[in-house]
Amino acid sequence: MKSKTKSAVIIAVLLVVFLALGTLVKMPVAAMGPGPTFNTLGDIRVPSNPRKGDGSTNSTSATAGKGQLVPVIDITGVPLDPVDGHLNMTTVNVLSGMNFFEMVRIGLHKEWNLVPLSAIYPPGVSQEQVQQEQAAEMTQSENAAATAALHYLHLPVATYVGGVVKKGPAVGKLQAGDQIVAVNGKVTTLATDVHVALRGTKAGQTVQVSVLRHGQPLAFPIRLMSGAPDIVNRGLLGVGIYSAPSGKVQVHINLADVGGPSAGLIFTLAIIDKLSPGSLTGGKFIAGTGTMDYDGTVGPIGGITHKLAGARAAGARYFLVPAQNCREALTDVPKGLTLIRVTNLQSALDALALVRAGKPAPGCQTGH
Repeated sequence: MKSKTKSAVIIAVLLVVFLALGTLVKMPVAAMGPGPTFNTLGDIRVPSNPRKGDGSTNSTSATAGKGQLVPVIDITGVPLDPVDGHLNMTTVNVLSGMNFFEMVRIGLHKEWNLVPLSAIYPPGVSQEQVQQEQAAEMTQSENAAATAALHYLHLPVATYVGGVVKKGPAVGKLQAGDQIVAVNGKVTTLATDVHVALRGTKAGQTVQVSVLRHGQPLAFPIRLMSGAPDIVNRGLLGVGIYSAPSGKVQVHINLADVGGPSAGLIFTLAIIDKLSPGSLTGGKFIAGTGTMDYDGTVGPIGGITHKLAGARAAGARYFLVPAQNCREALTDVPKGLTLIRVTNLQSALDALALVRAGKPAPGCQTGH
């Protein structure tokens, strides 16, 4: 009897220890799953003190609180065209700080997957640093979307000097805020135009850079430098550049706790829809994802299957997929969701025209 009692006590102690460890010890994993979606043609409640958060989203506070109801995409400086339907941006929900039992429970859900915590927060990088980086990416994505949309609509955009490399060839010549209007006589509206104008040049070669500084035209000879191992087809001016709207039209995107660059495509389409006659959606529920470059190039993103699941759960019937994400997207397509393959802004607009007309748009296919 004593032996049985002792065994029972040991088992009870071990069970208590197991339960304590399973509850208190945080697991070195993160869970990724479908996040909330937001109709970029609609309105949203903005909390009193909104802030941008981490890479996709860790919360749904963008819809919480009693704050003011504002457009998701707020455009000023020009009359807006009526819109209908949905153009939903999508997110990936990231959960961390789970205990053992929470990890097991979430891991049993088909739409969620577990990854090492280091895949989300690299060693030596704090969660706050990751959030700041992704918030910066979101801001850059918003600017690229506004620039690409306005450029498509032939509204004013321009390219500016963001900063000058210390001890670089532009020191004492170009300044932050200078508008770059031409390189070697070639007009440079977008940052990509600057890259094209420099294509084929080499370090040591001199080019003429024309700028506007406080409205005054200036020109400087710049002896190109090297220094970026991933750029081999041109010399460098030794400045950082960016493009942005330059006229009366201003675009502000009201989304809190959402970060990263993956909503660029949907932002761009929504801005075009609000600024041009007719409806891009034809009243249909369309979602999508993809980065957007100034020149309209659509880039790949992460977490595509989670975004598909989140979009379908929200009611989407069509989903715009970056071409480079098609192969992964086809591994888990929610029932009732039609995938549409896009490579750039024009291909997305062409696809939406087919959807409005009730015709099949180019889809993701095996081999893409």
